[in-house]
Amino acid sequence: PFFNTEGEALRIAGVSTDITDQRRSEIMRAALVELGDVFRDTDEPDDISFAAARIIGQTVAADRAGYGEIDADTLTIMRDWRAPRVAPLFGSFDLRSFGTYIDDLKNGDEVCIEDTHTDPRTRSSVDALEAVAVRAIVNIPIMENGRLVAMLYLGSGRARQWRADEVAFVREVAERTRIATERRRTEQELAALAASLEQQVAARTGELQHAEDALRQSQKMEAVGQLTGGVAHDFNNLLTVIRSATDLLKRPDLSAERRERYIDAISDTADRAAKLTGQLLAFARRQALQPEVIDVGHSLRVIADMLGTLTGSRIVIDIDVPETPLFTNVDPSQLDTA
Repeated sequence: PFFNTEGEALRIAGVSTDITDQRRSEIMRAALVELGDVFRDTDEPDDISFAAARIIGQTVAADRAGYGEIDADTLTIMRDWRAPRVAPLFGSFDLRSFGTYIDDLKNGDEVCIEDTHTDPRTRSSVDALEAVAVRAIVNIPIMENGRLVAMLYLGSGRARQWRADEVAFVREVAERTRIATERRRTEQELAALAASLEQQVAARTGELQHAEDALRQSQKMEAVGQLTGGVAHDFNNLLTVIRSATDLLKRPDLSAERRERYIDAISDTADRAAKLTGQLLAFARRQALQPEVIDVGHSLRVIADMLGTLTGSRIVIDIDVPETPLFTNVDPSQLDTA
């Protein structure tokens, strides 16, 4: 400070620095960090777009911001961010009713209008723009295969000069948001495709299982039919033996030795019939597995005896089973019918 002769302060020398630009840059960097958090924590593409619009609007102090889909000259807005006391913008609009700048957007050019009352592209559409509370505009086109499909819009209810850093910030957010929403939509499409493939595989597996069951049942019925025919033939042979032995027993001059032989033949044939009947009943049973430790060699000998009964004397069945017991934990009924 500088003082007079009486010791009173006259003036102070100092240096001041304008940090407005620095502060704006810090705010924009913080906004981009927040945008990254949104991309990480938000699943739905529409929610990502709305959050990005909110961040843009709050960062550059706009009155409204949002994304709209474009088909030909029609803009469709489902949801937009707006400042307090600003009416919502929702529905479909003819972009040409707002001016001729749609042609710039279709060419892939950004649109920055500081005052719609004086810009030649919007002077004739002032009433339509005032109806949606817009006096200054920033539009960023979103192109796919050279075609305008959507845009990020930013609006102010008063005329204002859009600074270069603001436009660059809006452009940066728009590009990051486009990439994030495309990636999220791709992830959702892949997830839906994977779920669909799982359903198709499950359905095809069910169909295949059903076909296999039907084939197995058909083969089983065919085997049962063949077995039934063989059993009927064999039972007829057994009955023939019993009937013949019975007729011979009726002879009055039959010796005791022959009588005993015929009676043994009837008894042996009846035992063979009973054994065959027991095997058929075991084959017909449907029950839960009841494994137990058995001698597989003994079971194979029993099965061979049954098959020998079915095939008759014309076919010889030879099995090679050691005398040493072969103990195995198995369901005997399932082994017999395997």
